[in-house]
Amino acid sequence: MSVNKFEDLYNQYHAPVVRYVANMVGPSEAPDVTQEVFAKIDKGLDHFEGRAKIATWIYRIATNTAIDWLRSRRKHQLDIPLFSEAAGFPAEDVVVAQTHGPSEQMIATEMNDCIRQQVNKLPEKSKNS
Repeated sequence: MSVNKFEDLYNQYHAPVVRYVANMVGPSEAPDVTQEVFAKIDKGLDHFEGRAKIATWIYRIATNTAIDWLRSRRKHQLDIPLFSEAAGFPAEDVVVAQTHGPSEQMIATEMNDCIRQQVNKLPEKSKNS
């Protein structure tokens, strides 16, 4: 396909794919996963046969990429760092996913993001206590 076709798809689907992927892998991972999704779309666009709607094809790629991302992440680490050790905080999460599946990982990620946001609002001396 032409470069213009990819650009059109990117412009139309980028924001919705980011939101969709964020629901699966968490907001902090969504940009990286989305980048991978669009790299796969670019690579496969010439082979798209049109048997399904283009949106269906794009969201299938997004789903599979997010699932692969979660599986890969689960193999390399079973938890998500909550605090930076450089900031004087323990590297462990408050919530560690048992990683029984993507939904449990997503819930743990969301909980840790929420906890991280609340801790970041604390005064510095409270964070180090």
